[in-house]
Amino acid sequence: MAMNEEKMHAFGEALVNDLGSMMLGSLAYIGDQLGLFQTLADKSPMTTDQLANASSCNERYIREWLSAMAAAGWLEYEAEDRAFTLPPE
Repeated sequence: MAMNEEKMHAFGEALVNDLGSMMLGSLAYIGDQLGLFQTLADKSPMTTDQLANASSCNERYIREWLSAMAAAGWLEYEAEDRAFTLPPE
């Protein structure tokens, strides 16, 4: 049986998209449960240290969460101030 390369690539793309969605969904859940989105909505822009202190969370985990959410386009990153913003939209 010959493999259909077009179907194989389509499946690979769907798999990567689905895995990304699962990871982003988990990160969104964590952010909601810890109140990170609400804190950012109330006090943006914030650095990783500021959000870690405001949420009583470890700065390293907050940095990873913020970076992932910014990479996904959910947050904006201001390199000059090293701060993250939750856009009003």
